[in-house]
Amino acid sequence: MSTNYERTKWVKNCNFVKSSYMSTVELRHTIIEKLSQIEDASFLRAIKTIVESKANEDVYKLSDFQKKRIKESREQVKLGQTISNDALQKEIREWLGTR
Repeated sequence: MSTNYERTKWVKNCNFVKSSYMSTVELRHTIIEKLSQIEDASFLRAIKTIVESKANEDVYKLSDFQKKRIKESREQVKLGQTISNDALQKEIREWLGTR
C-alpha cells in the first residue's frame, strides 16, 4: 500500500507530465491569464523586454548598403544580366586554376 506522500508525489509528477505537453496555445493562454493578475510594474516591464526581444528575433534588418545591392541585383535580373549556376561554377574553377 502506498503512503500519502507517495500518492502526492505521483500526482505532482502526473501534473508535471501533463503540463509539459501543453500546446503553444494553451501555454500562451496560461501565461496571459497569470500576467493579468500581476501588479508589479517593474516585473511586467522586464517581461515586456523579454517578449519584445523574442518577437523581434525573426525580423532581419537590412542596412542601406544591403538594400541598395538588392535593388541593383533586381535591376540586373530585369535586364537579363544573369548567369547560370553551371556557368558561374565553371568561371570559379577557371579563376581558382589560374591562381
